[in-house]
Amino acid sequence: MEQMTAADFDHHTRAAFTEQLRGTARGRSLGRLAEVASWIAGAQSAAPPHVLDDVHAIAIPGVHGCADRDVAGARATETTATDVENWTNELRSHSGPIAGAVRAAGAHLQLIDEWTTTPAGSIDAADAMDEATYDRAVEIGASAADTAIDSGAQALIPLTFGSASAVTAAALMGALTRTEPVAIVGTGPTAARDDAAWKATVTIIRDAMFRARFASPATANSPEAGNAPGAGNTPGAGQTPGPTHSTPADLLRRVGSPEIVALMALTARAAARRTPVIVDGMVTTTAAVFADRLHRGCADWVLATGSSHDPAHRIAIRELGVSPLLELDVRADLDIGALLALPMINTAIETASALSSD
Repeated sequence: MEQMTAADFDHHTRAAFTEQLRGTARGRSLGRLAEVASWIAGAQSAAPPHVLDDVHAIAIPGVHGCADRDVAGARATETTATDVENWTNELRSHSGPIAGAVRAAGAHLQLIDEWTTTPAGSIDAADAMDEATYDRAVEIGASAADTAIDSGAQALIPLTFGSASAVTAAALMGALTRTEPVAIVGTGPTAARDDAAWKATVTIIRDAMFRARFASPATANSPEAGNAPGAGNTPGAGQTPGPTHSTPADLLRRVGSPEIVALMALTARAAARRTPVIVDGMVTTTAAVFADRLHRGCADWVLATGSSHDPAHRIAIRELGVSPLLELDVRADLDIGALLALPMINTAIETASALSSD
């Protein structure tokens, strides 16, 4: 995998602009809008910051083998490969709700549809992809970021949807943070459509997480490597027993999907090129977490605009160490919160810039 090192974020300029705002009465009244404007100032190394008038939304959908799994007569997701293809066709023709949201936000749309016809492996029973596919996904994600930034993009908004994207993201976050499958799915009203679907979701995630922990490369179930069941430290509440020798890259290849790998690489490349990334949904937020685990410092370049009641989403936000701007409870794949937030971010920049000189 190509090495991508996140650029150093300009925390000094961010802090200086924050203090500049605090020095005026109206600047102190901006609340979290001041935080947003100051974060953009740090990303741009400019105080006051410039409005984001060239933002690229990059959509990378995918199809997941586990979406077709029937567990005790129920499926974990209602979204099918046909749904994904239909939604992708909408984006190709710049029609439908996602393209409409991109237009309303004043952003440019780029679509990468490489994985809409070839499902990733069913992660509860097989690896999501081989190493060649993983490397190809990294290349595509990084290239997409380069193309957008080279054409003048000041910020990137990753978008995605898939046949079982939320299930896959939950499995990834569960494996990364060693959170029990039941806890990562949750038991509230948004956890699943009904009891049967909830059980199917938990079963797929449980089996995927088991594979991630006990099928690591070269050292699978090796007691001398400390990979035997029951070895390791005692986990805390809600955490799974036993250690894992899987790296974040291993987890992505085994229980992730090509489009999530591409989203991870896109985020990492943007961070390397000092370009902010605005994420919203659980899947793009999960990709940002893995970008930061693989390339430390990426989290500094990520702004989270939304949260939902999905436990995996909230855990991903916690892992990034960010505080979302909005609480719209838009679930799973849509990612439109980032597009909705873009005008608000620009308003925060314009207002803060004017008030900083009062």
